[in-house]
Amino acid sequence: MRFWSPYALLVVVAIALDQWIKQLVEGGLDFQEKVDLLPFLALFRTYNTGIAFS
Repeated sequence: MRFWSPYALLVVVAIALDQWIKQLVEGGLDFQEKVDLLPFLALFRTYNTGIAFS
């Protein structure tokens, strides 16, 4: 049996983490709600209706 390469495993973990964080944001933040984390960093829920990075 051939084992997965470390890079393939990293990709699978990154995709799973991305989907998990997306579910947390959609369940916990209202649309256009802002959560300040630091004075220079905030989370802001929005949607991109364009082609990329939605």
